[in-house]
Amino acid sequence: MATPELIIKAVNETANNKDLSRYDENVCSDIHRKLDSKLKEQELSIADKALFARNNFAVMNKWEQVFPSGITECLREYFRNRAIWSPKFDPRFPNQNQAKNCFVNYVDYQRCIKLKGEDYKDCDYFKQVATALCPNQWIEKFDEQIQDDAFPVDI
Repeated sequence: MATPELIIKAVNETANNKDLSRYDENVCSDIHRKLDSKLKEQELSIADKALFARNNFAVMNKWEQVFPSGITECLREYFRNRAIWSPKFDPRFPNQNQAKNCFVNYVDYQRCIKLKGEDYKDCDYFKQVATALCPNQWIEKFDEQIQDDAFPVDI
């Protein structure tokens, strides 16, 4: 799991001898990129990245004591934007009704874990999209159908 040292390293590597008491969009975008790359190095899943952001957003008052106001505003923006994850627009499903998008991503997740295994991190994307778009009852129903070998699609 990502640690506070990751945040401190990212800020220290980015903000060299600049006035950090004011919000600077360029410094902030550099910090965002640095944090993203450090999280990517740790190979965190989408859910773990969102959890990391939520946990750090919850303790922003502690980060305010560590960093100047410009940096804390930047971190607050970063954590707020990444704490709530939602799937990107998929041009295959342009309509308001996202039921098919839900189903397709659920099937893609099942196929991915069948081919690559449960531990394959890239499968998490499909799981996150399906979880975000599908009602919980549908996911439970799909899981039951797979267990009963009655799922309408070959996986």
